[in-house]
Amino acid sequence: MKQESKVYSETNRLPIKPPVYNISDALSKRINILKLWLIIMVVFIHSYTTTVNFVSNDVSLVVPQWLEIVKYIISQCISRCAVPAFFMISAILLYRKPFKWKNNLVKKTKTLLVPYLILNTFWILFYFVCQHIPMLSDYFSNPDNIVAEWGIGKWISVYLFEPFLYPLWFVRNLFLLNIFSKVIKFIVDKIPWLSLIVAFLVWYLLPFSVNKDTIFWVFGCFIVNKNINLNALDRIPKSLMWVLYAALIAADVITRNLFFNNYIHGIAVICGIIFFFVCLTDFKEGKFKSAVLAVSSYSFGIYLFHEQNLSILRKLCTKFLPQTALIQTLEYFLIPAFIIFACIILCMILNKIAPKFYAVLVGNRKQ
Repeated sequence: MKQESKVYSETNRLPIKPPVYNISDALSKRINILKLWLIIMVVFIHSYTTTVNFVSNDVSLVVPQWLEIVKYIISQCISRCAVPAFFMISAILLYRKPFKWKNNLVKKTKTLLVPYLILNTFWILFYFVCQHIPMLSDYFSNPDNIVAEWGIGKWISVYLFEPFLYPLWFVRNLFLLNIFSKVIKFIVDKIPWLSLIVAFLVWYLLPFSVNKDTIFWVFGCFIVNKNINLNALDRIPKSLMWVLYAALIAADVITRNLFFNNYIHGIAVICGIIFFFVCLTDFKEGKFKSAVLAVSSYSFGIYLFHEQNLSILRKLCTKFLPQTALIQTLEYFLIPAFIIFACIILCMILNKIAPKFYAVLVGNRKQ
């Protein structure tokens, strides 16, 4: 029988264990709580809108200035740290221990690619059916999404470049990053500080939308490479984090129409990731923490199911409710809350009545 080869140290001839980035059970729980905050922020990002599209016309919402500022603070300032944080966490979780590229890609096909294909295809078919039902067609009216009118180029685009369910771009990019994970790790391992500096400068000096996926993936890889203990962030006084983050958010809002806002916004994003980890994940053990962790296990399900349902419910409210300041305020807070709750219930029902299908749908993630 062929024996597995081992690497030994020169001095004591004991096997050398590959380096492992330690994530304790307590830190793992904090990361899961952070994921819940992040997915809530993603829902609020997608709830921000000034126009609602219908077949007959586009309804431009008349939003009071004070409400517009509130929505901007929550959706465009605070919540914008969510996606970068997700990429950084994904990199940390991947690189925390050695892995084989082929095995990882097989795993990511199940956890990322399969859910991507299923959900993208489901919503294409759903829109196609609803667009042929007169009483429903008004709610599925975007001219770019009239499925019966698509050519071959559009079909290729909605699977490869611009997913029909557009939040799936995150899953697509995450899968691509896993394809190049070994290359990125090789570069960061060879020139860690240079990789970090270049990545930061590319992201910070260019428009904020540029390469936030790859950039924050590199940040996560760097954290593992340098064995940076995330719990060390707790040395920062929470009171200081609250004051600093509030000041950065205020500066972000005040300068939102100025040319240098991208730079302030970038600092606020970095600070936001640290703020939510330090101030809003370190709960005491007890029933509340257990409940939060139970809800956080549905984060991926919320991500998969929220967007189109959010859009449909928003259209229904716009069509049937007077869009007064009070109604718009309630809609902004209650629609995301209802959608998150409904997504969790949907996950629980699917897991109960069709556990195997649900497991495939959420990439075999633990519930």
